[in-house]
Amino acid sequence: MAIKEAALLSAATQQGLINVQQMQEARQIARRDRISVMAVMGRSFRLPQTSFFHAYAHQRQLPFHTLDTLTPHQEVLERLPNNVMLKRLMMPVVQEDGHWHLVMADPDDTVALDTVRRVVNHDFTIAMAEPVTLESVLRHALDEPWQEEETDPVMLLDDLMKEAYVRRASDVHLEPNRHGMIVRYRVDGQLAPYPRLLSPEQTRQVINRIKVLSGLDISEQRQPQDGGFSNTLNNWDLPATDLRVATIPTRWGERITMRILGNETQSLKLTQLGMPPHVLECLEQALVNPDGMILVTGPTGSGKSTTLYGVLRELDRHHLNVLTVEDPIEQLLDGISQVQVSVKVGFAGALRSFLRHDPDIILVGEIRDQDTAETAMKAAMTGHLVLSTLHTNDATSAVGRLRNMGTESFMVGSTLRLVLAQRLVRRLCPHCRQPFEVESPERQRLGLSNEALLYQAQGCPSCVGTGYSGRVGLYEVFQVNGEIARAISEGVDDQTLRRQAGDQLYSLWQDARSKALEGLTSLDEVLPFFEPDEVNQTPDEVTS
Repeated sequence: MAIKEAALLSAATQQGLINVQQMQEARQIARRDRISVMAVMGRSFRLPQTSFFHAYAHQRQLPFHTLDTLTPHQEVLERLPNNVMLKRLMMPVVQEDGHWHLVMADPDDTVALDTVRRVVNHDFTIAMAEPVTLESVLRHALDEPWQEEETDPVMLLDDLMKEAYVRRASDVHLEPNRHGMIVRYRVDGQLAPYPRLLSPEQTRQVINRIKVLSGLDISEQRQPQDGGFSNTLNNWDLPATDLRVATIPTRWGERITMRILGNETQSLKLTQLGMPPHVLECLEQALVNPDGMILVTGPTGSGKSTTLYGVLRELDRHHLNVLTVEDPIEQLLDGISQVQVSVKVGFAGALRSFLRHDPDIILVGEIRDQDTAETAMKAAMTGHLVLSTLHTNDATSAVGRLRNMGTESFMVGSTLRLVLAQRLVRRLCPHCRQPFEVESPERQRLGLSNEALLYQAQGCPSCVGTGYSGRVGLYEVFQVNGEIARAISEGVDDQTLRRQAGDQLYSLWQDARSKALEGLTSLDEVLPFFEPDEVNQTPDEVTS
């Protein structure tokens, strides 16, 4: 049993997931293209099907389960007829408080409810889940055969990538287990499950399909392989997406990770990255320098490449000679010569070659070793502006990182112009975020006035119950003026530099606190990045 499309669309409209005009547009497109309205919602408005079932559950005030919360209640499961559960799509699910939910595809299925009440003499709460989710989990739990006759690896991969598109995923993880495969998407920095499990046969076919497209050896299953391909979604008039593919053997088979390159950041400008005005101004001033080095730091996945591509888009590429060496090239930019790192061409080697091509600005994807660092600094000392990235937790630590690579302090001090550190945190869903009262001790510790408001995540159909939608950057800027350059050259350590920086440093915590007060993110998102001592060092009390 399943809920009719009209009921799902009605619930989505009532819950504010879509408006009446969008509904009318979707119906017209569906009639023209001879597809379902739900398919149009995914293609045109990037709304996952899960959101519509979530909206229906929210309308009915029922709990909603996704794949990662469906843990079968084995004792009750064994008492219910397998054929009835599969036909009516229902399953008892364990809850943390000891009670259990009867999770259904259709909460108005009276036949299913009467069957459960007759067989099981226990109270239960009705909940909902997507039909495809329930069916796949049920077949796994009941050890029932999978329906393999119509399995098409081309369509299966297309479905996986369409889900990645509507969820705005950055990565797709295909993780084999003893029963088949779980697919998860990296969405806003967190992993979220594909609505259904894949059977062993589906797993084998989709892995082979990906390996063929990526130019990998399908007969090689014991060695890691790397490749990539360009993917176009079937019947969706969208640009092709470039994917970077990596495989590795695991206990239960080959695991595949697909990185979606530049999917959401192809046209982002610096002004769209959420930098505070002061940080943006400092960066723009540093870019005017004819020489020196500008570094962007942060852990993997903190948006460093996105920031650097934003910088490149701001440059006058008609009058400047811009060269880049990257691993990999994630976005192609007109008017710039981009070099891909390979076995024969490394960062340092490309840098040395660049100097013979009369560059104005050089971008080095990452400074990883002493050779690259020293070559980049020599370029920065001889009339070139060098942009690059480092893996450090804050801006001032870039100095110590360069020293640890073996570079001389005087070279760091004479070339460094600015360091930008950044993080990415989840943005609170604007549809359901909730203000909350901060306790007095916590308010005092954070330096908040009595009028200041903070918000916390709630969860609604628009954000698929997570409470967050999208991400926002946290930024720290460290400007290197003459006094700081002398301190670096004299070997002053990172902590001392941080204390001496004064107004030359705008810290990550200042930006995190500011964005929490604006309601852009929550304290739960930002506090894990900071030590208690740093949080306690708040500026004067502000009013929001």
